[in-house]
Amino acid sequence: MNDRASIQVLNRGSFTQVLIGPGKLAESAYADLVAHLRAAAAKPLVVVWEASCEDVDFLQTFKMGSALAGVTGPIAIVFGRRDIKEADRFTELVARNRGAQVRTCEDVPSARAWLGVD
Repeated sequence: MNDRASIQVLNRGSFTQVLIGPGKLAESAYADLVAHLRAAAAKPLVVVWEASCEDVDFLQTFKMGSALAGVTGPIAIVFGRRDIKEADRFTELVARNRGAQVRTCEDVPSARAWLGVD
């Protein structure tokens, strides 16, 4: 069984949606994630991280926040499959402390509203 998360980048017209599938992100996936995010950053980003609570720890949220900080432009983060936890808010905190314009949102519609996109 493959318990590694996949990364998909989808053009949604007025914004780009980055889907990070269930499972843990491999150590090498963070470099790929940064490359995907930078390439997609010409438009506002909605990052949907589908990992369960069991798959995410503070180190992963730190790495995710650091990855998001490498992107210019607004980024909305949605944590699918779970309620927002303290560790999830740490992702936003790390990214903001590094200068990113990022917000954690409850769902994709609220993320789109915060970004001001259709």
